[in-house]
Amino acid sequence: MPELPDIRIYVNRINKAVAGCSLEAFKLHHPFVLRTVTPSPDQFLDKKVIDVHRLGKRVVLQFDNELYIVIHLMVSGRLRFHPKEKKPNKRLILATLQFSSGTIHFTEASKKRRASIHLADESSIHDHQRSGIDATSCSFEDFCNALKSKNRTIKRALCDPSIIDGIGNAYSDEILHHAQMAPFKTTQRMSLQELKRVYESARQQLDYWTTFLDEKLGDNFPDKVTAFHPEMAAHGRFGKPCPRCGKPIQRVRYATNELNYCPICQTDGKLLSDRSLARLLKDSWPKKV
Repeated sequence: MPELPDIRIYVNRINKAVAGCSLEAFKLHHPFVLRTVTPSPDQFLDKKVIDVHRLGKRVVLQFDNELYIVIHLMVSGRLRFHPKEKKPNKRLILATLQFSSGTIHFTEASKKRRASIHLADESSIHDHQRSGIDATSCSFEDFCNALKSKNRTIKRALCDPSIIDGIGNAYSDEILHHAQMAPFKTTQRMSLQELKRVYESARQQLDYWTTFLDEKLGDNFPDKVTAFHPEMAAHGRFGKPCPRCGKPIQRVRYATNELNYCPICQTDGKLLSDRSLARLLKDSWPKKV
C-alpha cells in the first residue's frame, strides 16, 4: 500500500502536472470505484485545480467552487500521468481524469477492488479526515497522547489511522528498526525516552524516504510504487543482514502481512514467535538467536 512518503510524491507530481488546469473529462471505467455521487461528476467539468494535498493516505484534488476529488489507493491502486493521450490498460484502469495538460489514469492491479474515489464539497470533505495525527508535523506531546490513548503494540499503533494517519506496514518496520524498538511492546508501558526515540525516528524516516524517492525519480512521475526497496534496513529483508549489527533480519507473519525486525537491535536477542514456524517447530522453536 502506498504510504505517507509515496503519497507525498504523488501530491507533489500531480500538483506540478495539473495545478491551474481545467478538468475536461471525467471517465469512470469501473463504476464501483465512485463511492459518492453528491456532488455529481458533471459539476467538476471545466473547474480548475487550485490545490493538491493529502489527507493521511488519501490524495485530494481541490477544484474551484470548493469541490474535491478524494482518491484512496488502498493496497493496489496507482496513479499515472501522461502529458499526451495514451491508450490505457483497460483491465487495470478504474477512472480517467483528463486535463488540458494531460491525463491522470487511476489503476488498480487487484481484483478485490478496494481503491475508491469520493466526491466532496466543503460540507463533506471533513468526513474524510481521520482522527489520527500527522507524525511529520505534530508535537512530541501530541504524539505521546495519541499513542497512549489506546493500549496497542507500538507496531499496531503506528499503522492505526485513528492514532497516526499515513503510516503502514513498510515504514513502521523502518521506524521501529531505526528507533531500536521492539515491535510488540505496548504503548502504555513505553517510557518517555522510548516514546521520544520512536517520535524522532518517525519524523526522520518519513522525511528521509520522501527525499530519497523524490531524488530517485528526478522530474519523472512515479510509475512503479512499491513498499519494498533494497535500501531499506528491515522491511522485506528477511534473512538478510541487519545494516547495524550484521545479524539476519527476522519476520513475524500474521494475516496477509508480515513484520520484519532485528532481534539483536530491537528485542535483546529474543526471537518473536512466527505463527506458522512456531506451530510447526513447537518445543523446538528457538527463543534466542
